[in-house]
Order: sequence, then structure tokens, then C-alpha cells
Amino acid sequence: MKEQEDTCQCGELYLREKDGWKLLYGKMVEVYGGPTGASQAVISKNAVCYIYKPAVTQPVDMLRTVAQCCDGWSGTNCDIPVCEQQCLNLGTCTAPNTCECLPGYHGNDCSIPLLGYCYTTVGCTMNTFTQTYQTAQVDYNNCCHQTDALAWGPVGQCFPCQTSGLTSFYKGEFHFYLNDN
Repeated sequence: MKEQEDTCQCGELYLREKDGWKLLYGKMVEVYGGPTGASQAVISKNAVCYIYKPAVTQPVDMLRTVAQCCDGWSGTNCDIPVCEQQCLNLGTCTAPNTCECLPGYHGNDCSIPLLGYCYTTVGCTMNTFTQTYQTAQVDYNNCCHQTDALAWGPVGQCFPCQTSGLTSFYKGEFHFYLNDN
């Protein structure tokens, strides 16, 4: 409801105030020639008082849609997985708290180096071990930084010595025996 204006005899002002009406003081000052005249009019029972009733407001419920990603996802489209642990050794966060490791690493954060053989051919045949490591098992980085190394892998696996385009070979359940030395 909009604000309403009205008049009443100043002697009835107190009754109208009970119903939510208020004195229009600015108009009283204007009509009665200043603050003193307005005050004298309010005291006088027969003078006209200018009053108003404030607009009635009611609360309005407003709803808004807030986009929020599911746990473990972020980004504008909620398509970026979040790994609470950092994926180490160039591992990639591919799903919530899931790191996909490059060849040579495993573990939930790709921090555990795997041991394998270092080969002079991409085919990883048993008779093509590098001069430096021959039949010793080493991690991927130590192998592939050798000048004669072309591939690395644990038994049954073979990965070229490069870092571009590599994908994880540790997706399934592999059981490798790691040397403690």
C-alpha cells in the first residue's frame, strides 16, 4: 500500500498516531511559517495537522539459484577434478583425489618410483640392456637420462624414453617387486 496523506484536528493527532499516522512536520513548518508556528499549531486543539501514513511493506521471498560443484570438482562447469594431494612427478589429477601417473611412478600421489630395466631399443627385449645399468633395475628418470637409453619398463611393460604423450600404465592392479637398496 502506498503512503497516504491526510489532515485532522491537532487535538485528535494522538488518536491517529495509534493507527500508524505520523505528523508531516515539513509541511507543518511550511504552512505555519516555521518551527515555532508548527509547534503552536500542534498544541492548539482546533488547528489543522497534516499527517501521513507510511507505505505498508511486506517481506518478499526471493529465490536465486546458486551453482555449486559436487565434492571433488571445481571450475565454471564443474569439470575440473580436485586432488587434495598434489600429483607429483608430472602426474595428472584425472578424477577427485585420483592421480594418473607417468611411467615409472605409482602411488596415490605418483611419489613412489617403480623399478624397471633400461633398454637400448624401443622393443625392450631382454638382450638390449644399456651399458650403464645392464641388468640392474632403475627408475624411469635415471634410465631415460642415459645417452644410450631408448626405453624403460618393468618386466612385461615397455615405455619409450620421452615425456610427451605418455599415459599411465598403472591403472590396473600391477604387482611389482621393488628393491629396498
